Amino acid sequence: MHRDWDLVRKLLIAIADRQRPGTQLDGNDLTIEGYEDSLVAGHLLYMDDAGLIEAKEYRGLGSLEHDLGTVAVFKIMPKGHDLLDSIRADNVWNKTKERLTSIGGAASLEVLKQLAVSVTKEFLRLS
Repeated sequence: MHRDWDLVRKLLIAIADRQRPGTQLDGNDLTIEGYEDSLVAGHLLYMDDAGLIEAKEYRGLGSLEHDLGTVAVFKIMPKGHDLLDSIRADNVWNKTKERLTSIGGAASLEVLKQLAVSVTKEFLRLS
């Protein structure tokens, strides 16, 4: 699985918009149109590993595929809120993606965030 930053952004927005304090979201609450459930589940687990969200996978022994219904999302972590704040605006996200494409489209989480912050500063005329 390769990281799909569009999907990560869509998931962060969906979690922020749908989750209420003190509740958890079942993975089935996070279906994203145009994406297979197993890919969404894999990205939720990646986001947990990266410290963007707190999530847990509940699956039976011997199950090899990630199933969206087996993933529970508990909250967005501070690192996830910081990333979402830097990429939520469509104009900033589109410009960030344009710049990523110019270098081949792949970037680490830290590079993505720094690039989005740089784009935001340009929009605000801070740099």
